[in-house]
Amino acid sequence: MKNEIPYSKVSFFYDYLMRNIDYEGWAEYIKSIADNLGLLTGNALEIAAGEGKLANYLAGKFDWVVLSDLSLEMIRKSKNIFPKVVCDMRELPFKNNFDFVYSTFDSVNYLTTENDVAEFFLQIKQILPLNGYFAFDVSLEMNSFIYEEDLNRE
Repeated sequence: MKNEIPYSKVSFFYDYLMRNIDYEGWAEYIKSIADNLGLLTGNALEIAAGEGKLANYLAGKFDWVVLSDLSLEMIRKSKNIFPKVVCDMRELPFKNNFDFVYSTFDSVNYLTTENDVAEFFLQIKQILPLNGYFAFDVSLEMNSFIYEEDLNRE
């Protein structure tokens, strides 16, 4: 069986899966994190950006935002003006630095081995200046057990 890239097929119904996500609320939360860190402007990189909906609400916060995602299909569905890059978060192709890097909606959970996580953090370290910041969220194992029944649906 061919090794499929995550979300290559999910992209067709991703909007439906994410229909209850408050992108504007998430953006306000990310802005508050950046503000609390003293980051008033700068450039940002979104890892596992999907369709880039979250970045639409962050446009006024950062000077520019670059979207990245492993799935070409997801990036193609993006309806914004930001630069987009198809890449694996464990092999970031960027030579420039980003003042703020973020990854939301438990995207880091797709890294399933300690080696993958270590490689990911090394990649982040290479693109952050000394005064740069990285924010991400993960779903903890216990949450998976608690909400397992809610997440199983057709």
